[in-house]
Amino acid sequence: VEVKLLFLTAYSFRYQSIEHWRGGTLTSLNATTNDDGELSRVEARREGAALKVRTGTGEWRATPQLWPTTHWNVAQTTAPALLNTLTGNLNRVDVKDAGLETIILGDGPREARRFVYSGDLALESWYDAAGRWVKLRFPAEDGSTIEYICQSCGGPKDMPAAETNQAD
Repeated sequence: VEVKLLFLTAYSFRYQSIEHWRGGTLTSLNATTNDDGELSRVEARREGAALKVRTGTGEWRATPQLWPTTHWNVAQTTAPALLNTLTGNLNRVDVKDAGLETIILGDGPREARRFVYSGDLALESWYDAAGRWVKLRFPAEDGSTIEYICQSCGGPKDMPAAETNQAD
């Protein structure tokens, strides 16, 4: 994300997360963030019956069934807590199904189910009938609203949602 004023970059945000899954369980995660020059990294590795999470400020252990906040899998909407891939913290959440809505995406209108997160995270996330993540909305620190909207929303339609994007 880049915010430009005239020809100068006033703000930039870069984020990358790489996950490895086996049998529906997160085995490793590497997430890096550059928030306008402030760098952070979150690493998670499965070690036996635990998921070892490491950040620049320390490390802790979690169950390997913990979902990360990368939002690509609708199954995370049933979790009581998520691994925040920006901070490395455990975020306790309460997720409510807000029903179906027709939303406008980059490739046209689509019916999607909206989920509202509260607790340690305040956001809304939409998933289409195939379980694909198609939209995200959350409040920014400055009080504005940030929306991610899928621009080209195809994807594997024959694969169950819980296995989409999972790799060994």
